[in-house]
Amino acid sequence: MIKNKYIILLLIILAPYIYLAPLSLGFIAMGNDFDLIYFSYKKYLFQFLNEGIFPFWSAGESSGFTLIYNPFAQVFYIPGYFNFILLKLKGTFSLHDYLLFTIFGISIFNIGLFYWLNFFNNNKTINLIVVLVCTSCLLITGFVKFPNAVHSFAWFPYILLGLNYSFFYDHRLKSFCLIFFPLLFLVTAGYPYFVVYFSLFLIFYFFFILFYLINFNSNIIFFEKRFILSFLSRNLFSFGLPLVLTFPWIKGVKSTLDLTNNRNIQNVKDQFDYATEHSFNFIDILGSWIYPIASNTAGRYNFGIFVSIVIIFYLISYLINRNKNLKENYLILSCLFFFVIISSFAANKSSILFNLVWENYDFIKNLRTWPRINILLIPIIALLLSFSLKYIIYENRINENHINKTNQKFIIFSISFLILFSQIYLFINKFQSSYWLEWQKKRFDYAGEVLGQPFDYILNLYNGEVHIIFTLIVMTVIFILFSSKNLFYNRKKIFLFLFVIITYCELFVISNLQWSLDNWKTSNTHLRFDMKKEFQNQLNNNREFRKIHGNNFFRDRKFQINNFMDWGYQTHVKIIREYYSLYPSNSMPYDHISLDEINNFKKFYGIEKNTKIFLSSRINHDNINSFINDTEEFNLKNNFDLKINWKNYYGNFLEVNLTSQVEGWITFVDNWDPYWKAYINQNEVKIEKLFNSYKSVKFNKGTNIIQFIYEPLQFITLSK
Repeated sequence: MIKNKYIILLLIILAPYIYLAPLSLGFIAMGNDFDLIYFSYKKYLFQFLNEGIFPFWSAGESSGFTLIYNPFAQVFYIPGYFNFILLKLKGTFSLHDYLLFTIFGISIFNIGLFYWLNFFNNNKTINLIVVLVCTSCLLITGFVKFPNAVHSFAWFPYILLGLNYSFFYDHRLKSFCLIFFPLLFLVTAGYPYFVVYFSLFLIFYFFFILFYLINFNSNIIFFEKRFILSFLSRNLFSFGLPLVLTFPWIKGVKSTLDLTNNRNIQNVKDQFDYATEHSFNFIDILGSWIYPIASNTAGRYNFGIFVSIVIIFYLISYLINRNKNLKENYLILSCLFFFVIISSFAANKSSILFNLVWENYDFIKNLRTWPRINILLIPIIALLLSFSLKYIIYENRINENHINKTNQKFIIFSISFLILFSQIYLFINKFQSSYWLEWQKKRFDYAGEVLGQPFDYILNLYNGEVHIIFTLIVMTVIFILFSSKNLFYNRKKIFLFLFVIITYCELFVISNLQWSLDNWKTSNTHLRFDMKKEFQNQLNNNREFRKIHGNNFFRDRKFQINNFMDWGYQTHVKIIREYYSLYPSNSMPYDHISLDEINNFKKFYGIEKNTKIFLSSRINHDNINSFINDTEEFNLKNNFDLKINWKNYYGNFLEVNLTSQVEGWITFVDNWDPYWKAYINQNEVKIEKLFNSYKSVKFNKGTNIIQFIYEPLQFITLSK
């Protein structure tokens, strides 16, 4: 068995790249939101940084949207800046570069999981096998489409391990580092759902590890006053400091989400419908253990059929085993408790617990896709698997305290046959999740068409048959290697090897194809990109209104007024939807909208004539038509000189020089945000909102030097 810790770490780090080789080697590309949302923000941010500009505000997206407080952008996630270093070294930053960085998040998770498992089970070989198998888990590989999610859950096990060590004074520095840095990274990784999920989990975990150490570690004397004070102060510092440091960003994100459409729903029924749109019921749970295509992919934690058989065999054998110990009893019961709690939240509206929490705690009411909370089950199942493998390969004696020798083989084959018959039933009755039918099956069908035979035939087996086949393979291995007397003890090396290989073979194709494409949606991202030049060029061009995903600027060099899935500022979205549906068919407005209204809509948003700055006599207008008529009348009746300094505008700062014979209002058709400031002749003035959305300030007659400045952090004053 491998004992060199450096070889173990190398295997753990490389495992995700080897297992996801079709992706990591560039044979296929990652689809879904990877390209269109997550990468686009990193590209926008790093290209500007490379040219000496920190873009706090994204001017080309949805008529303006915060970048620094947009979680997708991951602005304060320190490990993410390895991509910027790569950009500086290579001169470019591509989608494939970002995919490799995303996969590295799984490697980070693997290292933390390995050391966390070692805390409970000191058999490093077993824990290495567990970590290698976890790499193939469909929930982990399924999240590769969400880079921010991967780099959020990557830090879970470190924080758990840090909390474990916080009970030992001699490990106080190790505990601090394991809590402070991973928590800082988790909070800033840009996936708020996982921050909430993990925070809930951490409360239960604290009591779990507290009782575990009090009962099973003689060195812990928790209830001494001096120990309690030291423990509380150290953990308050370790957990509190990263939260204090990130509080301005958290506050900014919260204010952004409060203003964002579909993120601040007030109607109670709409809140509940939005939050419980996706659920995880009994069939989803069953599918996660034995038949993955029947399970909702948002929370599908399938580890392969071999893992399921091993864990279920261990739990049943241990249950009827006379030779139990309190420590293992506690760990098993705790794992089952966590499983029930997490599964209850994943089930959401079908769960009594979820409904109880929903009625009493408001913080969960704008969260959605609750099946994703199943990511918390990964370390729980990994811990169960660690003890399961330890039992079946190191149980080299069957004495009078154990169950009858023949029962062992009967149990494991009974489990296997029950799973096999269940799979056949699910297959015959066509239990398939909507995600499989709508999103993933077509990927397998397309791959089959491209690759031809025999690959087309093999890929068609993933309609369900493949899991039945692998159950039969596992049963064959068990029949050959299993001994009623000492289980797999005499053949543990070959068993562990086959355990990993069979699990990888079963899930390899699904893991790599489930969200993949044959090519990236955006081509040529490896080419050099002159951000400042492209941005300045677009300032002289019209804005666009069409279906988009995320920050499209590096992709089409256009400023957009539309937004992805209505996730722009709520007030802006409301105005747009008065004219057009979410995804306008052939760019056609609603039938009741007149041609004159559409023309004024295009003038207002700069879709025609590229106008972004307007002068008017007032801003209390009910609609765009009224406002445009006012601006045209103001321009005809008044003499003024207007100079806009677009040359130094990259989103954060705009200066306008205006000389007017009368007072009035200047409106910048760029969304308002609480961190925008305005100054006239170096005196701060209040920003009013046209249509409750766009920045307007009142000017006096005479010379006005007007500055719009985005100041997202209170302790930073932006300059030109």
